[in-house]
Amino acid sequence: MVAVLYECDDPELIDALATMTGGCPRGWSDGYRGKIPPDFLDVAELEHHATGLRTPQTAHIPGPFQTDEHARALFDLFVPALPGLEVELRVAHRLARHSVVAADRVPYVGLVHEAALRLPAGGRKVAGAQLGRLLEESERPNVRLLVIPFAAEGSPMAGDTLMYVFAASHHLDTVEVDSPIGAVLTDSPTQLAAFRRRLDLVERVASNLSASRDLVLEIAGELQEEFTLPELPELNWIKSSFSEASGNACVEVSAANADLIAIRESENPDAVPVTSRGALRALVLGVKTGYNDIG
Repeated sequence: MVAVLYECDDPELIDALATMTGGCPRGWSDGYRGKIPPDFLDVAELEHHATGLRTPQTAHIPGPFQTDEHARALFDLFVPALPGLEVELRVAHRLARHSVVAADRVPYVGLVHEAALRLPAGGRKVAGAQLGRLLEESERPNVRLLVIPFAAEGSPMAGDTLMYVFAASHHLDTVEVDSPIGAVLTDSPTQLAAFRRRLDLVERVASNLSASRDLVLEIAGELQEEFTLPELPELNWIKSSFSEASGNACVEVSAANADLIAIRESENPDAVPVTSRGALRALVLGVKTGYNDIG
């Protein structure tokens, strides 16, 4: 009826509108209505109906890939400080946004500046775990994570944080731009075309997939730090399956506590470096995928 009333004869647009409004249930985020800012709900609803997403990020890791600790560290920085319950609700909502990429249904292009990777939100341990998570998510077939390195000769969208949302009909494409006073939405065809051109330019200066992963792994390695091993009961060491059954050429690991992993070589058992789980995960992933190979 509405299509007839407005003389809309575009089948693609009619089908897209029918899918979004014809008895289709709201997105998962509707349960947060009235509990967190409306802007958060708008972003989640856009992601829920998207057929593709493209986002440049200068200062932050893309929301769907953030870990619990990383998201909480960001919300703890708000001024004035947020009440504890609101922080928990925002973190839960942020983590639930992972569903947009978890189903491997929606193509997602993340253009992340090196600056965002190097900001240690929550401290080095939290930042290392966040980079490990980012590497894992970049393995998804629908995800393209491209890093804009400091070495790039400028970026046409430096400082911008936005999300280009592709819809079932190009008439419904939307851009969401973060601003100090909240999200700004636009569906102007002229502005959408300009944003697409600018995103194309950003992608041209970004590193390719392989070089981007190399840089994430490099930064994750730099975030590793020596921890002072706390007073603990005798550690239960696990020997690498690639080590020989006998002899002193074995690599061993042990869970020092809930956050730290201890490592040693059997030929020098008194030297016990300790690192975070996130940093070790990033290292192991790099070895398995060959990104740590030399030459």
